[in-house]
Amino acid sequence: MNKVKFYPGVKEGIFLWRKEVSLSTQSNLIDKNKLNIYIRPEPATAQYYQGELNFLDDFIEKLQVVHQVTILVRSEEQRKHFTSERFMHCHLPNRTLTIDSIIGSCDLFIGAGGSMTREMAILGIPTISVYQDKLLGVDKKLIDANAMIHVPKLTIPLFNQYVSQLNGKRSSVLLNQGKSAYNLFLSEINKLK
Repeated sequence: MNKVKFYPGVKEGIFLWRKEVSLSTQSNLIDKNKLNIYIRPEPATAQYYQGELNFLDDFIEKLQVVHQVTILVRSEEQRKHFTSERFMHCHLPNRTLTIDSIIGSCDLFIGAGGSMTREMAILGIPTISVYQDKLLGVDKKLIDANAMIHVPKLTIPLFNQYVSQLNGKRSSVLLNQGKSAYNLFLSEINKLK
């Protein structure tokens, strides 16, 4: 008897699949001239992070002039950095935002870390990973599934090229896989009773 079972999708899909209902009610915001873009900077204080610091500054400075940019800072040091006059057109929330409030208004997500970037990609939000270190297998799987792209040296021309290819529809394939995985776990747990 085989004691190992593989589940479809990725682990984040197991808990995110319930968000499918809220996603289906969202309008296709990609057609707007001014996108609502959320950016999660690099995990500067994490021991595992080996990449550059503040490497998105030039990109963000140009992006904020054209689009609405919300920066989801990770620390007070990052907050101080992004409150400088250089980023005067960016929005910095005063409190931690819920995932529901982000997906409800996010047209595109740019992440320099892992978890939140993967979550947005799984939710079907157009996602660009700018992570500076070696990608994990789960990230490669999301790239292969066309759920996100990886552009460590993001520029405005590369960004515009990506945006021009978006069709405005959010895919729920990975959420459906998450639901299947959840049901598989539930079925296996019930067999133990």
